[in-house]
Amino acid sequence: MREILQIICFIQLCLSAIPLTNQKVFSNVIKQTTWPLNKELYMLNHTCTIPPCTLTQVYIPCVISRPCGRWNLAEFHAYIDGETHPSVNVTLAEMANMGPLSADGSNADNPDPTKNLPHDNEPWGYSLFGHTAWDGGVYSHVRIPFLKSIKTAVVARKDPTCKGSNAAMIWSNIRGVEGLPVVLGEFQLPDSAKLQVYRFKQENVAPFDFITFMDVPEGYSGALLMVRMDLRPSRISSITGENFQPLEACIRYFPDGTDTPMFISSGTEDYFLSTCYFEMGMFKTVDTGLTYFDNDKGTLTVYKVHLDDPIMWHDGMKMVSRNCEKVGGCQNDPDPLNPETSTCPNMYCDPKTNTTRNAWKEEILFNKINKQPGTSSENIAYPPANYEILTWYYTWPKDDLHFTGHSNINNLSNKQKIKNNSDVKRHTKLFNTIKSLNIKERLKLKLYDKLLNGDAKLEALLETIDDKKMLEMLLTQHKQYK
Repeated sequence: MREILQIICFIQLCLSAIPLTNQKVFSNVIKQTTWPLNKELYMLNHTCTIPPCTLTQVYIPCVISRPCGRWNLAEFHAYIDGETHPSVNVTLAEMANMGPLSADGSNADNPDPTKNLPHDNEPWGYSLFGHTAWDGGVYSHVRIPFLKSIKTAVVARKDPTCKGSNAAMIWSNIRGVEGLPVVLGEFQLPDSAKLQVYRFKQENVAPFDFITFMDVPEGYSGALLMVRMDLRPSRISSITGENFQPLEACIRYFPDGTDTPMFISSGTEDYFLSTCYFEMGMFKTVDTGLTYFDNDKGTLTVYKVHLDDPIMWHDGMKMVSRNCEKVGGCQNDPDPLNPETSTCPNMYCDPKTNTTRNAWKEEILFNKINKQPGTSSENIAYPPANYEILTWYYTWPKDDLHFTGHSNINNLSNKQKIKNNSDVKRHTKLFNTIKSLNIKERLKLKLYDKLLNGDAKLEALLETIDDKKMLEMLLTQHKQYK
């Protein structure tokens, strides 16, 4: 059956629309239970009968514990396919893409503005996540797939500096669908896709040192879902521009084991779809948001969602940034003082020509200093910085092409169905042959359909002609296939 689904996926090109067939909804709610702090309250324990199964909504209306309870510190745990440790372990603030700076959980109606505490009573939300109530109101529509079983729990926490509050009142709503694969933007993910969370936290990152947004080992394919970053300079300068120097960093992407970075932003705030050190202040959109911002101290929390900006890989990947940046030259030119790293390009150089490149130089936007680039002297204008990063992504074993296509199987007539393993192997080879041809995608779709409908002439053509150029010419010129 799996091999048949693989063939159907080739035909449909893994279209993101999932046909409605025999899917089933599962759900569970908890209404106002009193539960001890720091102890897991199980919300759902479900066995998948029509794989793949997917958790589609997690909503925590309230986690109330006076006076010490903090809704933002409460945790959501998801144990996938028999895990003993939850692979998804996030706070409610993190689930809403709000970091420790964006939510203090105090629920004060009018927080003291001198403390720079965010206003928890300002509701907001988008299709993927949101925060809509004082004591929680956190929802997430991030798809959590599983093949065998899922167990979820919530854990109430309290302010560790506060004495009192040994229990909390908790409400929860959780729901999912059996027979539903994950669709990320325009891509349907394989049945074996698994949601992962990557964390990076480091204090006092020296100027020009690198930080890791995510790191996936070789042997795993995947796709990026979203990134949240909290940034604080380790020391505050009276010059605002110096506090924001860490934002000059360009994001580097290393897919599929390459040592050569692909630059995916011209600055950190550029990656988060803003500019000039977030000059217009806080904002929240479906794609990006600045959920905390202190302009005087260069302190911020920001997120980016990759549904409409896909980043995927096939054999591991790494995504890094750095504190501050070195600028000059073309894409992937080495840093002359650190040959193992590259500088952020300030020009486009056609790789087919011998374009004259700019002389190497250190770009310092607000201060000119006579020091070697890359040093971290206390007198340097660039500050060390504190980073906390949370990255959500999906991974699956490399080359796993098993996809769900229930309705496509059901819609085939008896003569169209592939009945044995030898047919499966033969047709898989023919589909791969079409996939490898340098022809228009529209023609490929037409050929897939003809192959599925048992076009004997097309099968013979694909099996007898080994010359790809000849095959491409015959298929594009023959009126039967135009």
